[in-house]
Amino acid sequence: MSKLTDELWAKRLADAARDGKLNISYMDLPCLETSRVLEIVAKIPNLVELDLRSNDLTDLPPELATLRHLRNVKLTYNKFETIPVVLTKLKRLTSLNMGGCLLRDVGALVGDLGKKVTDLDLSGNRIQSVHANIALCSQITYLNLENNSIAFLPETMGTMIALQVLDLSNNALGSLPDSFGGLTGLRRIEVNNNALTDLPPSMGHLRDLKEFDVRYNELREPGKTKAIGPLAGLLQFLRDEEQRLVQEEIERLKPIASQDGRYLRYRTKIDAKGGEDGNGGPSDMNDARPYLRNKHSLTAGANHLLIFGGTLSYHDKRCTNDLFTINLDRMVWRKVRPKGQKPCERDGHAAVFDTAQRRLLIFGGKSKEKKRLDDLFAYYLDEDRWVRLSPDGRRPDARESASLVSVDKNTSVLFGGKGNGQRFNDVCVLDMSSKDCSWHTSVTSGPAPTPRQDVAMASANGVVYVHAGRDNFVRDDLYSLDMTDKANPVWELLVENGRKPAPCYGHVLACVDGKVFTFGGFDELGGQCSKVYRLDFTEDLLSVAVAVDKSDGEWTEMESDLNLNESRIGAISPDGTLHVLQVGSKRSEADSATSGEEMFWDCYKVGEVLDFDDRVLRPEDLVPQNGKKLRVEHATQSKGKAYPPKIRARLVKNTEEEQKMLAYVAEFKNKFAEFYPNRRSLLLFAPNECGVPKFVCTTVRPSKLDYTQLYDLTPCCEFVANYLEYEQLESPLLFPKSLPSPYTVMEWQAGDCFDLATTLCSLLTGVGFDAYVCVGYAPKRITHCDQTGETCSVLELEETQRVKARYAKAHAPVAEKKQSKYQVKQLIDLTSSLELADAKNARAEARKAKEAMRVLKKLEREERVKQAVAEAAAADALEAETAAAAADAAAAASPGKKRPETETGTVCAEGAAENADRENGHPVSPAADSHQEHALEAVPETNNEGETGEEMEGEEMEGDEPEPTNVGTSGPSSESYAASTRPVSAVDPAVEEARLDAKHEGKRVHAWVLVRAGAREVAETVFVEPTTARTYNVNASPYQGLEAVWNHLNLWVNKQPGTTVGAPHQPLLGMAFDLDDDARWEACLEVDTIEVPLHLGEDDETVDEESTPGGGETLVVVETPATGKDPDPEDDLDPGEEEDEKENDDEAGDDDASRVSGTDATQTGDHGGDAADPLPEVEDGQPPETPENEYLDHDPNLVTVDMPVSWVPKLRVSQENFDTRCPRGHKLVRYAGATHEMFALFGPCKRWDGLVERLCVFQDLDCVVLKQERTVFNRRKDCLLERRHGFLGDEKTLLERFAPGAAFGVDTTELLIDRERHTVFFPGGRVDGLRTRHEVFGIKMCETFSGRDDFLVERKVTYDAEETGLRAAEALALVRAKDAAETASAAGGGHKKKNKKTQAPPPPVLAKVTQKFLLPDISLLQEKRRTEDPDGAPVPPAQHWLKKRVFDLKNGTVKCHYHFGEGTATANVSVFHKDGTPCELTIVDPAADRPNDTQIAETFHEHRLAEKRCVADVRDVEHEADEIVKNRAKEEQQIELLLGYYDAHRVKIEDDDEEEVLVTKKFDYLSPFMPPLLAGEKMSANEASVARTQALANLAEELSTRREIIKKRQDDTNAVAGKRTAQYKRDADLRTEKEEAAYRAALEDTAFTLRLLEQRRKRHDANAERKVGELENTMRSDPRMAAMYA
Repeated sequence: MSKLTDELWAKRLADAARDGKLNISYMDLPCLETSRVLEIVAKIPNLVELDLRSNDLTDLPPELATLRHLRNVKLTYNKFETIPVVLTKLKRLTSLNMGGCLLRDVGALVGDLGKKVTDLDLSGNRIQSVHANIALCSQITYLNLENNSIAFLPETMGTMIALQVLDLSNNALGSLPDSFGGLTGLRRIEVNNNALTDLPPSMGHLRDLKEFDVRYNELREPGKTKAIGPLAGLLQFLRDEEQRLVQEEIERLKPIASQDGRYLRYRTKIDAKGGEDGNGGPSDMNDARPYLRNKHSLTAGANHLLIFGGTLSYHDKRCTNDLFTINLDRMVWRKVRPKGQKPCERDGHAAVFDTAQRRLLIFGGKSKEKKRLDDLFAYYLDEDRWVRLSPDGRRPDARESASLVSVDKNTSVLFGGKGNGQRFNDVCVLDMSSKDCSWHTSVTSGPAPTPRQDVAMASANGVVYVHAGRDNFVRDDLYSLDMTDKANPVWELLVENGRKPAPCYGHVLACVDGKVFTFGGFDELGGQCSKVYRLDFTEDLLSVAVAVDKSDGEWTEMESDLNLNESRIGAISPDGTLHVLQVGSKRSEADSATSGEEMFWDCYKVGEVLDFDDRVLRPEDLVPQNGKKLRVEHATQSKGKAYPPKIRARLVKNTEEEQKMLAYVAEFKNKFAEFYPNRRSLLLFAPNECGVPKFVCTTVRPSKLDYTQLYDLTPCCEFVANYLEYEQLESPLLFPKSLPSPYTVMEWQAGDCFDLATTLCSLLTGVGFDAYVCVGYAPKRITHCDQTGETCSVLELEETQRVKARYAKAHAPVAEKKQSKYQVKQLIDLTSSLELADAKNARAEARKAKEAMRVLKKLEREERVKQAVAEAAAADALEAETAAAAADAAAAASPGKKRPETETGTVCAEGAAENADRENGHPVSPAADSHQEHALEAVPETNNEGETGEEMEGEEMEGDEPEPTNVGTSGPSSESYAASTRPVSAVDPAVEEARLDAKHEGKRVHAWVLVRAGAREVAETVFVEPTTARTYNVNASPYQGLEAVWNHLNLWVNKQPGTTVGAPHQPLLGMAFDLDDDARWEACLEVDTIEVPLHLGEDDETVDEESTPGGGETLVVVETPATGKDPDPEDDLDPGEEEDEKENDDEAGDDDASRVSGTDATQTGDHGGDAADPLPEVEDGQPPETPENEYLDHDPNLVTVDMPVSWVPKLRVSQENFDTRCPRGHKLVRYAGATHEMFALFGPCKRWDGLVERLCVFQDLDCVVLKQERTVFNRRKDCLLERRHGFLGDEKTLLERFAPGAAFGVDTTELLIDRERHTVFFPGGRVDGLRTRHEVFGIKMCETFSGRDDFLVERKVTYDAEETGLRAAEALALVRAKDAAETASAAGGGHKKKNKKTQAPPPPVLAKVTQKFLLPDISLLQEKRRTEDPDGAPVPPAQHWLKKRVFDLKNGTVKCHYHFGEGTATANVSVFHKDGTPCELTIVDPAADRPNDTQIAETFHEHRLAEKRCVADVRDVEHEADEIVKNRAKEEQQIELLLGYYDAHRVKIEDDDEEEVLVTKKFDYLSPFMPPLLAGEKMSANEASVARTQALANLAEELSTRREIIKKRQDDTNAVAGKRTAQYKRDADLRTEKEEAAYRAALEDTAFTLRLLEQRRKRHDANAERKVGELENTMRSDPRMAAMYA
């Protein structure tokens, strides 16, 4: 029975009305009547607490929901079996106590209690389960579930992060949810008296936990012991246990690794989809296989590898925006489908992983529409979401193939890349500390890398390293960017030693343990690189006492153990882990089971780069490889497949005519060797680039290029020397093993001296010069192209021009001057002419005597040398006989032993065998080459018979007289034998090099060009060095011997004594170059008949074997004049060649000349000679008479051999290569005291700053102390042509020369740093007629003019330096005082001091300004007045025109000087004073009227106005001078080049090519959501429903993303406007009118932007529903969805 009486009820209501708490507990109420609830509502509408404890309630009336302010409900010890529904309607309920009731479970209704419930007590019930919706009460801080029968708890409880106290004691819990580790706010938890065996390891991360009662459970050890101990120990134990379980799980799921050399190899996995899901290829959203692709990004971070974007290698090579991740613990590929705005399809982007925020940043790239991008996206790994960032600052220009690297956790650096028509080398810094990041471009100093792309970057300790990359060529340099001072980054080019990585791009770079490692990438030919290199930095350069070459580090190649693979990519982590992804299944032609479309990176290798060993280099790895040898081997192995078919046919085989010619010259070579056994074997034929032997004369191809500037001798020679890169011969003592065609040499842009000489000869003969290739001997400085002992050719040319100018000035006709009758006459010279003649004769006699003495001494020295050589030869012969006799005796004493061969005999035998091989066209081994070198060294070094020495002074000859050769047992042979048999010991490389230089002196083989006089108006016969383009007189050249010369007509062998063998230190003198002189020259093709052995083939067996003594046949070659029946050389030309030959009519004579036979070529060539005799008349039936042959006598069955047509195609040079001028667009030549650099003029190799030439002149010959630097520019937008820096002592000068059109009309500017400046302006380039301006800073300034209407020609300004200094000091003191006052005010007021602009110093004080005027043509002015203005004022006479006007501002005077009047010797002068002193007038003409005071005052006033205008003009000039300096600085910071026609055409072609690649495809809205289907298969109703749901969800997400973008822009605009308004209010007292106007304008712009955004949002909302309906209608009409809508 209820204990609640009406009186008690009324009392309780009255108490509740006072404090808002109604207590009706312990009343044994069976129910709460509705009437009482209504009464409560009526009397206590703001009831806060309702206490119904200890009653018999089973439910609560729904009217209780009207108590909207009820917060605390106490229902303890009632008979509720479920939570009353009415409690879920109490929106302000914060505390609910239902302990001691009859609840059996906590159902889903508990989630409706509201998010404001903080205390929930359900203890003492019969609860067995708790619904997961309890986690919806996210604000609960106290939860009591003790004394129940709960066996398990939902995992969702781990999300109740607000929970602080949890009581679970006295239950039946066997375990706690693993998600309890997420209860980060938990402070006390009680789980005693349960059945727990383990605790969740994740609870070890509950840092705020203070009490953890786990007593009376069934915990296992060691957890039980830890639970009894301190709480900190228990939590640490749980954390350790978590790590252990994680590692166990990782190892369980991780694939089994196999050891592969230094790597662990894993087979990657793909998430199992079941059925056919995930097998549809790249277009399948569920296919997680990363198919092979290019220009993607691979990034390592957070124990993952992330691959984004790129262009597929197969599958239509389309561009993608897929993101693949692989967890390095499980090795499972996953194709993620993140939320948010996804980047568009792209490749060539830059990527970096932000470790601080665990996100992948993607910048730029090129979209599938071939548009270069500048956007920035972030993929958050933990959130699985893409976000498009809106970074602050100026974005970098849109680009692709750029590189990003992290400098620290908040900073990344972007470098390089390719934009529209240009590459970049700017440094853009990305600040990652904020969510949206921020960009800013750093202004760097130091030598920056060239603009490039695909570089590798790494960073360590604030230093960024940039390696290799590509621009127009693939680079291999290394730069460092010091970012320790982020405001002033500094570039430095590092000097590297050791085994450097080959030029590469697209590779990776990493800094590990103070070392730099590089891996992967592509080489110059696009091949895959798989080598690992390490760079060890030099620790202490200062510790080296003498450092010849400064080195910043040394490269070492590592043992990478990676073979060639179909595709391999990699990344190096900061900890030194090398991650390699590659194709595991090898693909071959024989086994094509795995097609390219199915390949993906299914193999993962991992290794530690610090554990890699240094690669042990073989001896052949240490020898620098000869570039020509490698190119020839490549062309030989490929059989010339790189050439067009028509050209290739000429290279890979010989025609019948060429075979006959080769046989002829081989016989000539043998015969010549018989007659001249002591001469070097002739170079008559050599293998070409395809290994086919060719006659050297046919290798010369006269060609005329399309560039007229190459038709003169000097420009053509300079073009060859600059265009072709010179490479030394493989052996300095031997002829080259191959002689490629000039066509191929021009393609390679490299070759040795023979290649350069042949190419130059081809070009010179093509334009009409009488040129020949010369083969002989030269000193080392010539063969090594060492010009460090020569004067720079540019300086030589300038000196020659100066000498000619001085000569022209000295011998210029002197204009007759009217002699003044007052001039003092010159004294008469009384020197005796007889005495002068006697003195001249005496000097001539002395010179003759001196010359006779020099000749006598030379003859004596030559005789001594000959005698020494003869004695040495006799000693050698005697020693050889003695050695042979000793060997015979030893052989006789030991019959069983083989007789040893002497070294000389062995060398001679091997040399003979080698010569035989060479003559038969067989290749010679390197060993044979070495033997030939030794054999050549054994030849006597001097052969001075008939040789004339170089003319020099007698004193020098006396000092150079050699000592007689020591004759005895130790001759040259014994010395070489002793040197070869002595033990090898450590030898100083410099000493060994000097010994070899002395040993090889006079024996170094070289080729150059001879140009004979006569043709093309060549005045004298000269030698041309093809490597340097220097020309030498034939009697003043550095060459030491000449073997032979040839061109396209013939080959001539030198027979002049003393000139064939190189003489050490003796130049080639006294040679005659009349090639028709048989006594001096032996022509290869002028012998009448030569016997050539003819080897029979299978078809020749019927020939009479008795026709020759040996059973074979003899082929007799007869040289006859050319007839009209020669084969047409045009038959071998391809169609393109035929067109060129037809178009170039002026080259017809060249081809005709190449068809002339040997004899006619010799007799009718450009070098002169008589015409050939006609053939004898032939009677009918009788053969012609056989000419006499002094060599042979045989049967007169004759075969004619003519000079074959040159097998070389016509030489061509593309416009791009011609503009490049030199290989890679850069060439550096070192001279004595100077260095000269050349750069490309146009094309892709041009420099970004327009530099085309640089000449550095030094004060010393070693090029250490710089004296002057000259730079020449081209196509600069600022019109800069030349710049010269002078460094002489403390004075530094700068001269700049401009082209017409430069800013301010500047022609030349010459600056003496900090002292003075002289500027010359173009005539007509300025409106004010300014021509020159000379400034002495702070002292004076002088300007000259021309063509001005006021006839001003000069203006001089003098400054008052003392007064200027005083005013500057006063202004500085005033500024400092003002700054101090503002600082004190800011410190006292507590507000920040405002930054103000630096105040400019006061202008200099003018002391005096002088103007000079030109006297105009009075008669011309008068005529003009009569013609144009007859009624105008008369023209004043000359004495009234100003000549000079001086404004003395310091003394306050104006002084005017006038021109001379007609017939006067003096001029008028007037002086005006500003202090009131009367004017001083000097009037020359006494008859002239003197001006009155009024006129004087008016004139003075005019001069005062002129003074005012003049001072204003001077101030304008000073301002203009400053503007010129600032403009030059701005132009240098932002250099722009004018795009030439060729460059514009090339860029247009490049853009057109990119547009051709673009394939337009119609987007299929449904394909991303369709399941994989077989051919002809349709979707089921269920599959169509899933596709429809996904399509609509995707559209909804896209529309939502667009709306969020608009909303974000609105919020950003409002935020900016709010900041502006706050600043406006804060600075209300300091605003200016200009700032006020700017603020109002900004407000208007903001309002306009907000209105526009609001319109867009409304339009988007209106269109969103329409687009959803359109998609629904489209799917209804789509036949693929018919199964669903059927």
